[in-house]
Amino acid sequence: MFPFLNSRVAAAAVFAAIVAGHFAAAEQGQIVFVCNRSGADNLCLASSSGAAVRQITTGRDLKGSPRWSPDRRRIAFHQRPSVMTPGEPMDIYIVNSDGSGIRNLTNSDGSILYRNPAWSRDGSRLALECGIRSRPQAGANGLAWRICIIGADGTGLRTLTDGVGEGGNSESPDWSPDGTRIVFHSTRAAMPSGPPPLPGSDIYVMQADGSNVRRLTTTRPGRTTQNPAWSPDAGQIAFASTRDGDSATTGWDIHVMRADGTNVQRLTRESKPVGHPRWSPDGRQLVFHSTSARVAGTAADVELYVIGADGTNMRRLTENQLYDGQPDW
Repeated sequence: MFPFLNSRVAAAAVFAAIVAGHFAAAEQGQIVFVCNRSGADNLCLASSSGAAVRQITTGRDLKGSPRWSPDRRRIAFHQRPSVMTPGEPMDIYIVNSDGSGIRNLTNSDGSILYRNPAWSRDGSRLALECGIRSRPQAGANGLAWRICIIGADGTGLRTLTDGVGEGGNSESPDWSPDGTRIVFHSTRAAMPSGPPPLPGSDIYVMQADGSNVRRLTTTRPGRTTQNPAWSPDAGQIAFASTRDGDSATTGWDIHVMRADGTNVQRLTRESKPVGHPRWSPDGRQLVFHSTSARVAGTAADVELYVIGADGTNMRRLTENQLYDGQPDW
């Protein structure tokens, strides 16, 4: 009856869709990371160009390992006191992407610590590290790390891996895009990578229920491989390793391999330590952190970098005198 109204409604719908599309694209470009810009490790957001850095959490407790939820509305991370002593808690928290609505997912009593969460692709569960204090008097060295899963509502916590061999820790889980597998690194069968207690690690994959554990990398003695991350198309896994470096402690580089462990490619060739790679949503780039100076032992001055998935066009994203690290894209 009023065709001009229908046309206006249609135009408004098209305009809203365009705006929503631009907003979604902008959100897809955001990187969340740990930033020390106010005297403590908190969470910050930045655009894919490194511009418009915005801190979204506050407080003196230290935040770590933030991960975007699949719908990019929430961020999971771990939090601990600034000084950790036996009996101090470390827990997983979830916060909205604007910094509101923070809530704890786990309730550590200090005997078990929780860190390094990773969302399942449907957003219903998280994989995480559970650290059991097997020798409380030994501090950090008395922790045995296992891969666990928990519901996004905080229920159903259970352990997927156990200790295999002396010091067989399993850490840094990441869920496959189809939700059926979890990749992680473990010291269960590795040779020492340095003076005790620095065991080497390799990358393993298992079914999401903890079954069928399979080793993907075999790093030579004196070196270590860790921090795996699935590509969005599930075809590749990025990781950090000293496998080709000059030193087990400073010779870190970013590598990628096929999801079956074959065709390992080294992307960076830096004389400074690099680590913690994470894929861009389109799978064309990786973000990682690195010391800003070519000097060993400057871990406080860490910055974010981006590199093409083919190893080209490396560029620096952040410029901060303290710590910008542990990114997720």
